Amino acid sequence: MKDRFDEFYEILKIDRQNSDFSRKRDLFDLHDHLVGEVEELKQALDNDDGHNVMEELGDVFWNTLMIMIMAEEKYGFTGKDVIEDSLAKIRRRKDHIFDENNGLSREEELDKWKKIKVREKNGEFDE
Repeated sequence: MKDRFDEFYEILKIDRQNSDFSRKRDLFDLHDHLVGEVEELKQALDNDDGHNVMEELGDVFWNTLMIMIMAEEKYGFTGKDVIEDSLAKIRRRKDHIFDENNGLSREEELDKWKKIKVREKNGEFDE
C-alpha cells in the first residue's frame, strides 16, 4: 500500500505542476470542494452503499492529498511532516492500544483522549 500511496501522491504533484487547471486552484477552492466530497461520503454511509463509500473515500483522499500538496507550497512543511505529526498525536492519545490488556472502557478512552487534547492545546507536547 505504501508504494501505491507514494505513486498517488507523486501523480497529484505532477498534476499540480503540469495541469493549468490544477495550477490555478488554491486552498480555498479545494476547501469548498472537500466539504462537498465529505457530504457525499456521509450520504453514501447513511445509505449503507459500499460501492459509493469506496468511491467517495477516494474523492476525499484525492482532495486531502491535493490540499496537503498546496499547503506544502504555501506553508513550507512536507507531507512527511504531516504524517509524523499525526503519528505522534495518535501515539500520545491512544498509547493504551499497544497494551493488549489495556482494559479501558469506551468512556475511559474518550475521557483520556479529551484530557490529552487539552494538554496539547496548552502546549505540553510541543516539540
